[in-house]
Amino acid sequence: MFKVVTLVASLLAVAALTFAGCGGSSESAGATLAPTPTAAADTAESQPSAPADGLLLDISVKGENLEYDKEEMSAPAGQEVTVRFRNISQAQQHNWVLVENGTKDDVTADGVAAGADNHWVAPDDPRVFIQTGLLEPETTGRVTFEVPPAGTYQFVCTFPAHNIIMFGTFTSTP
Repeated sequence: MFKVVTLVASLLAVAALTFAGCGGSSESAGATLAPTPTAAADTAESQPSAPADGLLLDISVKGENLEYDKEEMSAPAGQEVTVRFRNISQAQQHNWVLVENGTKDDVTADGVAAGADNHWVAPDDPRVFIQTGLLEPETTGRVTFEVPPAGTYQFVCTFPAHNIIMFGTFTSTP
């Protein structure tokens, strides 16, 4: 019973924060970068889909649900990869943030403290490898980066309370 009450309370909190954020932000849909020195970002659709020697990974959201359309992504360690994140929601802001495994909730909590001006991600958070900016509804963001060392990582939307159900596993293969 406690789990049901907790789940309902969490979902109500997500709904409240989601509708509070639906008004949008005056910030651009451009990507911002974590401290990863090899990272680059671009949101212009006229740019190439992926680096000439890189890999393109596409991910989106499932309409208005607080879900990515993929639960898992993978790429070889050291590979240059471009993640193209399409926020097809018509009402909600989202981002895509690659973090150390097991840290998504702590990264999100620190991001909430950092606020909307920081795209709900604490500046210079060492647990964050790369991130898109906070994307407005019906926009696309891209980030190009070198895949971190082999292992398991997580990707998450750090908009307040989205992290509860909007996350997945990123595997860096040897």
